[in-house]
Amino acid sequence: MDSIIKRLAKIEETAEAIVENAEKQKFEEEKKIQAKRDEFDRKLNEEVNKQLETIRAEGSKKMEQVLDEERRKHRDTIDNLEAEFAQHHTEYAKEILKQILEV
Repeated sequence: MDSIIKRLAKIEETAEAIVENAEKQKFEEEKKIQAKRDEFDRKLNEEVNKQLETIRAEGSKKMEQVLDEERRKHRDTIDNLEAEFAQHHTEYAKEILKQILEV
């Protein structure tokens, strides 16, 4: 009977050692999986940030182009109005004076 108890104790020790080893392996695998997740997340964030920066830069460049074009359009209009006024200011002044005197 004593040998059966010793065998059962040995089996239990072996089983405990197997379970402990399995838990250690599980823990190590979980650490590896978490490290892979962390690396994946880091790379994904890096890639997303690069793409966002590219999109922002392109958007900024396009906005600057649109603003430059609008500035040119308005500058041309202002220049044309100033040139017309310079050529015809005397006529405009006479017309304004005439309308004031007629009232």
